[in-house]
Amino acid sequence: MPTNYYHYRGQINNDNSNNNQSQSQSSSSSSSSSSETFEIHTIINDDLFASKMKINTSSSTTDNQTGSIDSQKMNSIIMQQKQQSSLSSSNINDKIIINSITLINSSTLPNCPLVPPNLVGRLKVLINPPPMEELETMFPQVEIGGRFRPKQCHSNSRVAIIVPYRDREFHLRTFLLNIHPMLMRQNIDYGVYIVEQLGNKSFNRAKLMNVGFLEASKQYPYDCFIFHDVDLIPEDDRNLYTCPEQPRHMSVAIDKFRYRLPYKDIFGGVSALNKEQFIKINGFSNEFWGWGGEDDDMSNRIRHYGYKISRYSNDIARYKMLKHKNTSPNAERFKKLYNGWRRFKTDGINNIHYDIVDLVFKKLYTWISVELYAPIDDNHNKKHSSG
Repeated sequence: MPTNYYHYRGQINNDNSNNNQSQSQSSSSSSSSSSETFEIHTIINDDLFASKMKINTSSSTTDNQTGSIDSQKMNSIIMQQKQQSSLSSSNINDKIIINSITLINSSTLPNCPLVPPNLVGRLKVLINPPPMEELETMFPQVEIGGRFRPKQCHSNSRVAIIVPYRDREFHLRTFLLNIHPMLMRQNIDYGVYIVEQLGNKSFNRAKLMNVGFLEASKQYPYDCFIFHDVDLIPEDDRNLYTCPEQPRHMSVAIDKFRYRLPYKDIFGGVSALNKEQFIKINGFSNEFWGWGGEDDDMSNRIRHYGYKISRYSNDIARYKMLKHKNTSPNAERFKKLYNGWRRFKTDGINNIHYDIVDLVFKKLYTWISVELYAPIDDNHNKKHSSG
């Protein structure tokens, strides 16, 4: 039986020049209340009904002298965009049964063990995924939108898996086939987000990950974000998909590189940052169109703001890279890297421009298709901006 999807189309419109006052009011509101209630719509048996879900929007303050984005301001932006993203019957194209995504009162559940008891260690990577409809039937524990939380204990982490994507359908099925069983064994409260770039512009991996951070933060109070290339498959479930005290580079040992770290400061492939860290460093740069440079820029940001890159050992942080066609390097990447420090405060999640073209809660993931805009698109940016 094919899966029915919750499906909505719309745009995120946020003219910063006209909305400073409303952002200030939203920020004030979020600081006086620890939670906010908003509505989502679902269809069951052709009847439209609204189910309310609560999202914890408690904010923490940061040192304004660092030039970083204040967490309270970030929550204000997220809540404002929630209110602007209307969901109505005219926007829903497909039938769906979707459970309300609610924060469960887990006071009656024990905390999950810090070391999950069901880990198996080294994994056999499965590289022959079935068709998507069959794949969806293999993981009944996964809720619509690619969401999972352990039922027997309260997870210690709320993790969003952010995957930048374009035209890699086989890789996507392979990724989903391998990642869901591993994450469930790790007792993680998680959601998988596939952020697809539309149009024919050069691929902007970093900007898609910024979009994923912002959009996932609207749906659930994630405290940890894993930024994950779709062609990298973990080979050991002891490589925990959580966020430690320092940003973590997770794809340390990749088969393509003979399981050796290419260079000390690398931060590409798969990486983990908690919400506070990502906000403080202003996310990824939006300036890297085409292959290369964005991960080294992120590495520079991490060190600039006083963090250190942490890693698991090579025998745990192992990955298989799926075969793919190499793309041409970005000829401007070294120039942008050299001058990157000048843009840390102004280039990132606080100046990103994009439109959400489609958002679908599929069985094994939340699919976000997005149109990205470069800073030179001035006429569009005056009308459509996010962040």
